[in-house]
Amino acid sequence: GMRSGRDWYLCGSGAPGATSPTTDTGVVSAEGSAAEISADAISPTAPASRDETSAIASDDDSRTRRDLDQRDAAPIREAPVEAESSPSTGLTPPPDPTALTPANPDADATPASSATSTSTPRPSVSLPVGAPRVPDDPATSVGPPPVVSDPVLGALASLVVRDESPRSGYARELFPHWNDPDGNGCDARQDVLSSQVLGLAQRDLVDACVIVEGDWWSIYDDVTHAGSPAELDVDHIVSLAEAWDSGAGGWSATRRRAFANDPLNLVAVTASSNRSKSDRDLGEWRPPERDAWCFTARTTVQVKARYDLSVDAREAGALAEMLSTCTASSPDPRSAAPGGSTPVAAPSVPSSSAPSSSVTPPVTSPPPPTPTTVPVAPVTTVVASCVDINTASAAELERIVHIGASRAQQILELRPFATVDDLVRVSGIGASRLADILDQGLACVGS
Repeated sequence: GMRSGRDWYLCGSGAPGATSPTTDTGVVSAEGSAAEISADAISPTAPASRDETSAIASDDDSRTRRDLDQRDAAPIREAPVEAESSPSTGLTPPPDPTALTPANPDADATPASSATSTSTPRPSVSLPVGAPRVPDDPATSVGPPPVVSDPVLGALASLVVRDESPRSGYARELFPHWNDPDGNGCDARQDVLSSQVLGLAQRDLVDACVIVEGDWWSIYDDVTHAGSPAELDVDHIVSLAEAWDSGAGGWSATRRRAFANDPLNLVAVTASSNRSKSDRDLGEWRPPERDAWCFTARTTVQVKARYDLSVDAREAGALAEMLSTCTASSPDPRSAAPGGSTPVAAPSVPSSSAPSSSVTPPVTSPPPPTPTTVPVAPVTTVVASCVDINTASAAELERIVHIGASRAQQILELRPFATVDDLVRVSGIGASRLADILDQGLACVGS
């Protein structure tokens, strides 16, 4: 080792017999613990004594040994540090206590991605607010199933879809209608006219169930009718013939009667719009007024679901399309009649397998319609009398269903009639309307 600071150099380890190298400043030879150095090499003016030189050599010798020990021990201390500096490899150096060589320097060059690819956890993905979460396991439920907001759509999906067989055995008389299913003293037609009349209505002085004049809105064609209700038709939205084709052919007479008088399936419309519909379903006919599609389709689905009637594929497609037009403001003639009485509740539906005499429709007692012009006696005290078409006045004739002012005048001109069936001679009275007149039981010939 060599040290500078006093313009001198010391060489050698101080070991006995060691030979020291020479320099251009002098020669140092070690004998025991002493070294002889040229006086000129130590100081040009103050020669050092032997004791001083020996002390200096001993001090420097111990420092040289300490430096060598630190240098030689460095690899042993650095080896574990190298291993700890590469935790990403996930490897532990082999336990070799004799190894003095540092860890492989190339270990730090190993790409971290290749060393950690099997241990890195899957990153989590933040879904946008409101986005559906898709589970790793498809069988895992992510929440409750979607809720159908409109029960009518669910009812449509529940209807049986099948082709209709060719019609056979149908007759309108198999569906007795214009009865009094709720027992309020008024027949089903009169109830519909009362529930859908707009504003104030003029009622008959004798029979408060009969509206003489009023205003009605026909939803099929968006026409407001003012005057006698005899010019209006009360339509079966699901026609009697369509019901027969969809499953009513196997019903009991009681069930067919309940269907024909169910207010859910009845609506007052103009005669012309009802004739254009006839007995067709919505796969074959739609109301000309598009705003009527929602009401007509919803009612059809509700009626067919209530009575377990089927639909064909064409009708099912039309119903779905028409229901898609529904909005919160879709019109309903049964809720747009502030002047009419509250629509009566639908009767319970007798089972199709029940005998016709074993089921009696429930009887309720809603108040009779209130007269709008002059007070009348309670409906319960009125005894309905036969209207003789050969002797009745025009006002009395208008009590007969489908007989308005113009037809009453025709009856006066065409009299006498041999039977009530002869009313087909009156303009606008066909087989269907004649059947309604006969079902009402009010018209007669002779008393």
